[in-house]
Amino acid sequence: MPFLHKTKRDKKCMAAMSSNKCRILVVGCGITGAVTSSLLEQKLGGCSVITAWEKAKGIGGRMSTSRSPANSSCIADVGAQYISPSSKYWKDHKRYIDELSSSGILEPLQATIEGDRSSRDDVSQHWVASLGIGSMVKYFFKKADAQVFTGCELSSLQLEGNAWQATTKDGANETFNAVVLTMPVPQILAVEGISKFVSEDQDRQLRAVQYSSRYALALFYDAKVTLDIPWAAKYFYDTPCIRFVSVDNVKRQAHSSIAPSIVVHTSVPFTMEHVDLSLSEVEPLIMSSLSELLPNLPTPASTKCHRWRYSQVHHGVEGSPGCFVLCEDPPLLAGGDAFVHSNLDGCIESARSISDALAAVMNAPGAPSCGADNKL
Repeated sequence: MPFLHKTKRDKKCMAAMSSNKCRILVVGCGITGAVTSSLLEQKLGGCSVITAWEKAKGIGGRMSTSRSPANSSCIADVGAQYISPSSKYWKDHKRYIDELSSSGILEPLQATIEGDRSSRDDVSQHWVASLGIGSMVKYFFKKADAQVFTGCELSSLQLEGNAWQATTKDGANETFNAVVLTMPVPQILAVEGISKFVSEDQDRQLRAVQYSSRYALALFYDAKVTLDIPWAAKYFYDTPCIRFVSVDNVKRQAHSSIAPSIVVHTSVPFTMEHVDLSLSEVEPLIMSSLSELLPNLPTPASTKCHRWRYSQVHHGVEGSPGCFVLCEDPPLLAGGDAFVHSNLDGCIESARSISDALAAVMNAPGAPSCGADNKL
């Protein structure tokens, strides 16, 4: 199902096609794609229409929030657990945190995270999303007035005159004046036709990018269940399977009437050893390890297991360029945390780099992508 209603999207796209507005496609609906869309809306104003495609069933990427199938108020952050702005970027990024805080999206994390090894010199405050970490992504897409489609996997990109023809895996296609790719690097390189626009040096740098992988397991409980766990979240360093466990509703400081949930993240070595197992095969292994850590844990009402094949960037693009401009006419850019580093600061930096580069290209004298010459 699309995040925004299809008829609204169609009407807006039709308006753009019959006017001089540029059509921009953002591929990947994680936090980089969302902030990029918001910044482009600010920089380009009313002269563009932003469409976003996401291959998954929901938006958020590694900042996604899952819901219990039996209780929509029982949620769990299966990706990022909390936000830790770095002092290095605080001056430039404080406005994003302030905006999310004043909008009721973020609040300071009050609970203690046991085993947290972050330095107080680097991180002065952790932040948590009271409605789930995915609410951050939804906020920026809504701010951008973007038309977001889920279940749309980009299959190929082809030049069509002075525009891009983007085709999904199921064969649907649309034409855009500019395209921004924010999904993980291996998925960028897998897009048919992309190799024509990646230089030899860019290709070398992109293929050198490395990611770690993790499994995440969410456990959803009935509202009447009480979890006798003395902490909100804890890192484990002496077990081979589990690295992190969060009592998610307590971590988010949710009201006591909210049904409890637990999130488990596996260690990187465990995931590497079992990365090719099916989710149904790996879930019992995680549950067995969890029962050793928390032997009195009640049986959950439901569970959800997820494989983060591209969890965190282990080795990013050299020099942290923020983004690559793969083509200027018409614009084609690639970005994401692999072009900086894996956390909110890295995603914001990449989004700023993308929006600056795209705005510069589209506003350049003689640029054919926008204006009266737009034939879309």
